[in-house]
Amino acid sequence: MERDDHAGVLRLLAKRNIDLGRARNRTACRLHALLAELVAGGMAHEITASSAQAMLDTVTPTNAIEAARHTLALDHLADLRRLDEQMADSRRRIKAAVAAAQTSVTDVFGVGPIVAAMVIGLQRRRASVPHRPPLRLPHRHRPHRGVLRRAGGAPAVEAGVSPAQPRHPHRRHHPDPLRHSEGRAYYDRKLAEGKTKKEAVRALKRRISDAVYRRLLDDQTGR
Repeated sequence: MERDDHAGVLRLLAKRNIDLGRARNRTACRLHALLAELVAGGMAHEITASSAQAMLDTVTPTNAIEAARHTLALDHLADLRRLDEQMADSRRRIKAAVAAAQTSVTDVFGVGPIVAAMVIGLQRRRASVPHRPPLRLPHRHRPHRGVLRRAGGAPAVEAGVSPAQPRHPHRRHHPDPLRHSEGRAYYDRKLAEGKTKKEAVRALKRRISDAVYRRLLDDQTGR
């Protein structure tokens, strides 16, 4: 498969994964709203299909409105399960496609198959002008930094700078999970220099996107 064709495949798979994620978020929000009306306080943590099912099992509707809400919640739960299955299948396809691309982008800490599919696929779509100096790559496309920096938030989270997920998924049992990576160390150095948390995160995103950018150039030149 040609490089541009492979990038096109990754772009389609990445877009599909993004669409599925948005659909799942909408469904989870609607389900949470119904649960909050059926059970006081609703669900305090992130909704999963199993936790929502467990909560619905405790509900015994006492009137027609509650019965309707319970039925609708079950409908949304079925949708959530379906979307979870589709997202799992999407991740498997992306993982296989990125492996086939033989890219070095995934060597950057925090950049997994999904982020790699985004930056390879989406940057190729934006790169419409053939690259010229300084690398003199005829008929090549220069990676688009804007796309890389928008996608940089995902590896920044994996680098351990987000309160929502302050550690890398493969290092959950690290004794000090907030400071096991170079990315987190860089973030901490920026804070020590007087940067605000937002400024430190932006600096880390730039650093990660620059690392990904160099990998994309290396992949293009065969280095």
